[in-house]
Amino acid sequence: MSAAKKKALIVFIVSSVIVAIALCVLPVEFFNGEVTWTVNETTITKDQNLSLSYFFGLGLEDSSLQYADSFRLTGQGWMLAFIFIFGIPGLIAYRMYITSNTSKEE
Repeated sequence: MSAAKKKALIVFIVSSVIVAIALCVLPVEFFNGEVTWTVNETTITKDQNLSLSYFFGLGLEDSSLQYADSFRLTGQGWMLAFIFIFGIPGLIAYRMYITSNTSKEE
């Protein structure tokens, strides 16, 4: 494996981990999801923006969870999470790889 590939792979892994940790710790509501509420034996499902930190119990208030049964990401939410965690770092690593290859050829 060439040095350019190694550097690009390291950049991809490190930036993916940093973005994943940031999205899983900070309560930033970017991702489309659904919340299921049960009040007086009535179940209501509502579309709502969710944060990945909610799945780890971070950034949630007890008052907002009082009647919430479950929450989940929709297909768009999963796709957006994939793009943030793997797509953008992948583009950065690819650009770094291409830049280092073209500078060696010149």
